[in-house]
Amino acid sequence: MAQADLCSPGYYSATGQNPGVPAPPGYYVPTNGATSVTAAAPGYYVSSSASTAQTPAPAGTYCPISAMTSFIPAVPGYYVPGQASSTMTPAFPGFFVPTNYATGLSAATAGSYAPQSAMTFALSTPPGYYTPTNYATSLTPAAVGHYVSGPASTAQTPAPAGTYCPISAMTSFIPAMPGFYVPAQASSAMTPAPSGYFVPTNYATGPIQAPAGQYVPYSGMSAAITAVAGYYAPGTGNTFPTPAAPGCYVPTNGAAGQIPVASGYYASIGAMTNGIPTPPGYYAPTNYATSPTPAAVGHYVSSSASTVQTPAPAGTYCPISAMTSFIPAVPGYYVSGQASSAMTPAPSGYFVPTNYATGPVEATAGSYTPQSAMTFALLAPPGYTAPSAGTSLVTPAAAGYYAPGFGNSAATPAPSGFYVPATGMSAPIAALPGYYVPGPGYAAPIPAAAGYYVLTNGASGESAAQPGFYTPIGAMTNEIPAPPGYFVSNAGSSAITPAPVGSFVPSAGQAFASSDAAGRYTPITGMSAAIVPGDVNNIGYVSQADLNAVLTNYWPNSPWVTLTNFAGLCNGQYEFTLTNATAWNFSVLVSSNLTGSTWTYLGVAHPMYQFVDPAATNGAPQRFYRLNWP
Repeated sequence: MAQADLCSPGYYSATGQNPGVPAPPGYYVPTNGATSVTAAAPGYYVSSSASTAQTPAPAGTYCPISAMTSFIPAVPGYYVPGQASSTMTPAFPGFFVPTNYATGLSAATAGSYAPQSAMTFALSTPPGYYTPTNYATSLTPAAVGHYVSGPASTAQTPAPAGTYCPISAMTSFIPAMPGFYVPAQASSAMTPAPSGYFVPTNYATGPIQAPAGQYVPYSGMSAAITAVAGYYAPGTGNTFPTPAAPGCYVPTNGAAGQIPVASGYYASIGAMTNGIPTPPGYYAPTNYATSPTPAAVGHYVSSSASTVQTPAPAGTYCPISAMTSFIPAVPGYYVSGQASSAMTPAPSGYFVPTNYATGPVEATAGSYTPQSAMTFALLAPPGYTAPSAGTSLVTPAAAGYYAPGFGNSAATPAPSGFYVPATGMSAPIAALPGYYVPGPGYAAPIPAAAGYYVLTNGASGESAAQPGFYTPIGAMTNEIPAPPGYFVSNAGSSAITPAPVGSFVPSAGQAFASSDAAGRYTPITGMSAAIVPGDVNNIGYVSQADLNAVLTNYWPNSPWVTLTNFAGLCNGQYEFTLTNATAWNFSVLVSSNLTGSTWTYLGVAHPMYQFVDPAATNGAPQRFYRLNWP
């Protein structure tokens, strides 16, 4: 076969001879005399027809199948490092590919990470985590005792002294709370203040020792406890207070030591806040006494806190034999003479306040004693009085009066603005708004009259409603403004006045009505604005319908239009003229007796104002005429 008849490279035919067909895109023919095309291999492409060779996909692109007509760019997250590739390579964990056509990887820098393959950007580390190096594939949580406060962190921060981080991945430290402290940085827990010590504030780095007079019984306390009276704390760092020993006492809080009881006193048990004075009949001759010494037979002790015993004098009584001391008459009782074997009780209305009494005391006015043997008079309770001395009963305060405290001998009248509605009351009641009390001694409040009001509690008088305002009923707490269209000209009014015809009231609370402005009018009372005259249908101007309506009412009553020069013509025709009128058409009505129900329409009177009355013939009854508009 001759060489010239073979198909050229890039062309082919069934026989391999011309004429040949060009290889389509995606295919090529590398030799002469081809009977078929060759598909571009994976990693290669053929972009045009009649191609004699395939083209390798450039770096950053790939051709995944045969017979491709163009390369495909590597997508973000993938790269192609060299040419003629049939696949993309995903970015490894710790790396990312942000763009198309990538031929290489970008490393995740410190403070970021790429946790999986094929990532298009590195993730910023969130607060609580950090990545200290490049190429990170995972987050590193802040360790216990540390924190990371912001995003994209490359390192963790130790919690400062006085604070702590109890768990990992914390975004901030926690301040040590009162009762606890943190002595060093990077701590994961607080240390409770030990017993004997306390921590009063947040952020503490160490505890404070309890001072003398105070103690701390438990760990973790935020304040020292002051030793109470009866106890003392002798030095610093006390965990518990020490009770005063028998024979001693501690009188105040916060004491660092104890005090021995003086002679005449004793402390029988520990933790006493004071020495107990020996009672009458007993004495204590020395310091540090833990119990009193009873007076010997034939002796007595007449007062408390005695250091010695005394022989019994005359004026006391001994009810039994072998007593170690005489017995003074006790409060509520008295002994009128010597050598008595019994006491006499104070009768009702009287009392005996002290020992050694020789007679009872009369209850003064304002007090009372309801039974015998009382040691003091009772003050009359609030709401009651005791009007005289020697009283055994109290009297309730009358209505209108009150007894404000204890010990009243007379009731007090309720002051102005207040009242007392019942007996036995200890305080007056303030009159409520709407009511007043004009003077003392009232048992009930008075309601404000119509036209008046009372605004506040405890009022002694009523206030008149000011001009422009009114109060229509009694017991009102405030005045009401007159509404638009109405006014109140005088103070103390209980009613409103409508604006009269020819005036108006434009707003609430007015004391007078305003006269109509020129060109406007108010045809009825109680109007809040003047209107245009004749504008019956309220459209802002006078229409023909408005004028007809006005003239219909005007002509029968106008003194300016009068029939004159009335003349009878033939055949029932009449003629007349009108004063002040030259061009109006009127209707003519006729009546024989001038009553409203007998007027009959005749027809229209035209200028020169002539009309016809066919019934007005010779011999007809007297007839009367009037005009009507229109």
